Amino acid sequence: MKQFTISLVNAIKEWAKEWGRQFIMNFVWLVSCMTILLGPPATFALYEQNNRLAEGEVPSPRAMLRSYKKQFVVSWLWALSNLVALFVAIVSLNFYLNIGTVWGIWFALLIGVILIFWITMQLYTPPVLLRQEKPSLPLAWRNAFVLLIQSPIPSLLYLFLAVVLIIISFGTVVILLIGGPTLIMAIGCQTVYDRLKVLVDEPGV
Repeated sequence: MKQFTISLVNAIKEWAKEWGRQFIMNFVWLVSCMTILLGPPATFALYEQNNRLAEGEVPSPRAMLRSYKKQFVVSWLWALSNLVALFVAIVSLNFYLNIGTVWGIWFALLIGVILIFWITMQLYTPPVLLRQEKPSLPLAWRNAFVLLIQSPIPSLLYLFLAVVLIIISFGTVVILLIGGPTLIMAIGCQTVYDRLKVLVDEPGV
């Protein structure tokens, strides 16, 4: 928990220090998402720049735009995988909740827990995947799963903060425009970076 708090504070500080660039990248991301087609690559490109921020480097809006092509395929695979998972979860929840039995409710609760687990993993997946020499979604999901299992409470807290920021962003629009999404990504990238540093420094790792 202490490590997550440090990562959270550092992420907010670095994000605020580079707010001008974050604002530009956030705007580019929003416009890209409106096209739908460029939404996933823009998301991965923005994560890539926040990975740089976590390492103490300066994020670059130009570098973000240049990486769209490189991130196109893997980002869409990630996005489509999540759409399929969400569709299956919604259909399953609807089915079990409408059965009208106790065991149906228990199955629905189980699916709800798995869905929360999956969504939390996705907050870690892009920053983890972008640190791989050869991007691999299965490997990224595996590593995101490990990070979640090792720090379940901080991970759920991160999910809670992300949900709150998303609600506030779309509720007020102002937060959405000034960089709410980029802040969520900055926190995730900083958390992953700090956790990986600890793992690398641990004896026997």
